[in-house]
Amino acid sequence: FETSVDALYISRFDNDALVYAQTKTGFTLGGSFRTQLYWNANVTADAKRYSWANSVETGPGIRFRFNGLPRSLYFSVDALMGRHTVLDGTRPAQYSDFRAGFWYAFTH
Repeated sequence: FETSVDALYISRFDNDALVYAQTKTGFTLGGSFRTQLYWNANVTADAKRYSWANSVETGPGIRFRFNGLPRSLYFSVDALMGRHTVLDGTRPAQYSDFRAGFWYAFTH
């Protein structure tokens, strides 16, 4: 189980403030190829109530790390279905998103 929450201020987008919460719940498989299978539940909201900045998302994901690489380096792939919670007619209410990325933390 993992939850992360970020809050940010964006001056170039009409001095807006966003809050983004990501929750992942799943399990870790053992072996030489460290793999985590999880389910995402994400929420994004902003102070100005723009349609592009207010959504809920859910879907499966996988995070993995190869042995021999630093423990703080991992790769992830998520397949999400989302729904905009503020509608203004400029975009569809529902969307799908595929995200791939990597994470590396500098630690001592």
